[in-house]
Amino acid sequence: MPRLTMPTAAIIAAFHLQASACAAEETKPFGFKLRYAVVLDGAEPFKGEVTCWTNQECVIVDHKQPDIRLKLPRTDSVGSYRALYVDCQPRNCVLWPERPVISPRQEPQLNTIQLSEGESPSQNAVALSRRRIGDIFIAY
Repeated sequence: MPRLTMPTAAIIAAFHLQASACAAEETKPFGFKLRYAVVLDGAEPFKGEVTCWTNQECVIVDHKQPDIRLKLPRTDSVGSYRALYVDCQPRNCVLWPERPVISPRQEPQLNTIQLSEGESPSQNAVALSRRRIGDIFIAY
């Protein structure tokens, strides 16, 4: 096994410290902006902007008449993918694709998500046709 000289050992140690600092920086919670627009059948369209943090649940939409709530659950501080969840009252609604994801570490994106009437299918359910009730647009 070759013996490391003092300068070589110092360079390796410096790279290790730099890599550790970068890894620590990546695990810090960070905020990211989401812009949204909701267009529902029979209702006035509405839009907004929220700042979400990677280590907290984020309520993107909390709107009355029509009553719709769209949120991202809490995740690890690295900012990995998170599935969107929706709740509508008095009727049930479901997103399509069923579990759209947001990843704040990706390049800026615009997601178009279809909102349909009904409940989320169980794991064993077959795909059912659903009545479309609107669209949600999310940019981040």
